[in-house]
Amino acid sequence: MSCARSAAAATFWVMAAVLLLGKPGLAQAFSYEGDVGGTKQSFTVPRGNYELSLIVSQEIPSSDPCLFSGRFERTSPNYWSLSLGSAIEISKDDFPYALNDHDVALPAGQYVLWISLQTTCHWYFSLIAEPKAGGNSSARVAPCCLGPVTMIKNYLFLPTPSTSTSYRDFVRFEAPYESKYGLKEIGLCEFRQGDKLITETVLKVDKDSSHKVFYVVLQLSRFSALEPGAVSVLFHTTMGDSTGKFTLTK
Repeated sequence: MSCARSAAAATFWVMAAVLLLGKPGLAQAFSYEGDVGGTKQSFTVPRGNYELSLIVSQEIPSSDPCLFSGRFERTSPNYWSLSLGSAIEISKDDFPYALNDHDVALPAGQYVLWISLQTTCHWYFSLIAEPKAGGNSSARVAPCCLGPVTMIKNYLFLPTPSTSTSYRDFVRFEAPYESKYGLKEIGLCEFRQGDKLITETVLKVDKDSSHKVFYVVLQLSRFSALEPGAVSVLFHTTMGDSTGKFTLTK
């Protein structure tokens, strides 16, 4: 199946890297984003524990799936490689491909992000260090703040927080956030019942409200696998992770 794009769909990539060194309690953050075509980005990473995230999606309307291939490597002082995916196909109806909460302990060195020239999907890669706090080896400082996930009913006319909803209701799930590192606001929402993943969807961002929020609006009847009972909602974002729970009724 062809994944060709029109010539007007030019390759682009943007990069933001924040290096906050020598300041206790501040983290290092690297983020890269791109679309059609490949890139090679080289950067120096201080020693530490990092959270690696990758979100890949089909954002250009097309009957053909897009492709993604990439890897993250250390080139010095010794070689190490992590595959980010190889010839992954994503159609407009598929869940986004994602690596979330992928924790890696990285020695100091020179690292390279490789994205294949055959890539035709939109992708966003971030690497965030969460340094130890106060000498406590088990404590980690979050790079930013993400509040709890709340379900809102009647969100257009009389917004009301709630912990239960029916299949027929249109509801909004949201979580406020603050960012201190200039990272792009991007994330995924998961719905789970027990250990079963029901569905995933890309989160939107609302910057016009009194607080910046990640959110998604949907009618739960579209998910046939959802059964009446307890449902967990998980937000995985570049601002952190958050969860919420609600009861689904008939």
